[in-house]
Amino acid sequence: MTEKEKKEQWNVRVSVELQDRLNELGARLGLSGNQFAGEILKRYAEVLYEVMADEEKAHEMVREAHRQQLKERLQSSMRE
Repeated sequence: MTEKEKKEQWNVRVSVELQDRLNELGARLGLSGNQFAGEILKRYAEVLYEVMADEEKAHEMVREAHRQQLKERLQSSMRE
């Protein structure tokens, strides 16, 4: 079995209620419940990745600002 075939055969256990809801919502768009679930997971993963990447950038900016403040304090204290 190739890696692609393995990926296509993921088995995810969900409640009957969620299956019913996915089938219902998917049908509204002309999709099966599985197709709808796959599309939702794809979009959610992309959005979550963007949020996490933005969060990491923000943390890095805070860390860099903190490093700069510490550097300035150290240089100031060395002059005194």
